[in-house]
Amino acid sequence: MQIRETRNSDLIAKLNKSVHHLHYQLYPNFFKPFDYHKMRKFFENMMNKENHTFLLMYDGDDPIGYAWFELKDYPESIFKKGYRAIYVHQIGIDEHQKGNGYGASLMREIEDYGKSLGVPLIELDYWCDNKEAKQFYERQGYDVYREVAHKSLNY
Repeated sequence: MQIRETRNSDLIAKLNKSVHHLHYQLYPNFFKPFDYHKMRKFFENMMNKENHTFLLMYDGDDPIGYAWFELKDYPESIFKKGYRAIYVHQIGIDEHQKGNGYGASLMREIEDYGKSLGVPLIELDYWCDNKEAKQFYERQGYDVYREVAHKSLNY
């Protein structure tokens, strides 16, 4: 197993398909169906943004997972202290490879990257109905410290 930084939007888009499809299944009112060409272009654009990093995980020559994260500097305000964090936008493992510890390896890679920069915090979010993600992040030692709620007005 190898993990390396990438700018290959084609592979990231392909690996994103199962992640996006799960979100679409759970929340069809929020998510659009997967469109490979639009997704590839989106990731290509994100790869050109400062502080965004994409990792690919390989088993031999086969890509089996990815992570997308961002180094963020939150400014101090009248309400909150400023801080620096890594925000994990997405992590995905090929459906046939789940349960083999690959996701945990990707998260450790992100954590090591943060430590190398002196970043004290890693943040992420997941959708409430994604129980697999909730359990995965709990096993990795992540704690919930903020929840977001919404109310549909149905008019």
